[in-house]
Amino acid sequence: MNANLRNKIIEAMAEIGKINVSMSAFERDLTVTSEAWLADLSEQIKQGMETLDARIMQSDLSAVIEVLIKSPPSPGINTIVGNALSMMLEMERARQEKSPAIRRLLGPSLAQEAQQGDIRFLLLNPGTVSTRLAVYQGLEQVHRFEIHVLPDEEDSIDHRIKAVAAHLDRAGIPLASFDGIACQGGFLKPIPSGTYRVVPEMVRDLVEAPLRSHASNMGIPMGMELARMAGSQKDLLLTTTDPFVCDELDLVDRVTGFVKIKRNGAGAHYLSHKAVWRIVASLMNQAPEHVNAVTAHLGG
Repeated sequence: MNANLRNKIIEAMAEIGKINVSMSAFERDLTVTSEAWLADLSEQIKQGMETLDARIMQSDLSAVIEVLIKSPPSPGINTIVGNALSMMLEMERARQEKSPAIRRLLGPSLAQEAQQGDIRFLLLNPGTVSTRLAVYQGLEQVHRFEIHVLPDEEDSIDHRIKAVAAHLDRAGIPLASFDGIACQGGFLKPIPSGTYRVVPEMVRDLVEAPLRSHASNMGIPMGMELARMAGSQKDLLLTTTDPFVCDELDLVDRVTGFVKIKRNGAGAHYLSHKAVWRIVASLMNQAPEHVNAVTAHLGG
């Protein structure tokens, strides 16, 4: 090799090394400074702040996030962005806005429409040992409860329906007052993710031939029966969103190396993943399809 070329390569590598050292130092300074700044903001939130101050701080956070997401990714920068996003949500909660997360999921126009409309709906989420339910009036959650299935109790769709109806009756919430019921979807026949209007065929799929035995399979049958019990005064809208059976795994990710064994993407809790993804995108002022995010579902 020509000696001059060799020396130039060595010099270039040395300069790259210096830049990397400098970048590491800058990143450490950035991390320390950001942690101190976010800690100060957190303390101010705890002490309470004026609406104007909160908006200024939120604007500052948005500006910092916008700059950082355009920077080359690194563990330190990713941590700062994550902490800043969490801080923005904390500030929204501190301002006592009604359902800030739902507003971000719906988007400004749809959230405004939901806020103005006098709509009441029931959410049903049957789990392994309990049924979680919530009642919303517009964007405001007005009631929530978890009905546990005791070890010595029969666990069936009928039993859970009666338990939900009895609880709502005790809480003074008539079934006839609902405009809609949103049901946790189960292992229907395969469908893409999205929001679907519940139809009798779904109940048949879940009761007669579910693809997998799972507590979520009870959600749609429960919603259908509760709607029937509500009477014919209203045409209740029954929906399910991102049911468990959704499978959006890329083709290449299904390959395991064994011809007869392929990965199945169903049961991955797309409802949770996509909700977090959309909220993160909203906090970053980005369209969801332009945001790559790693999300996690913490079950229990």
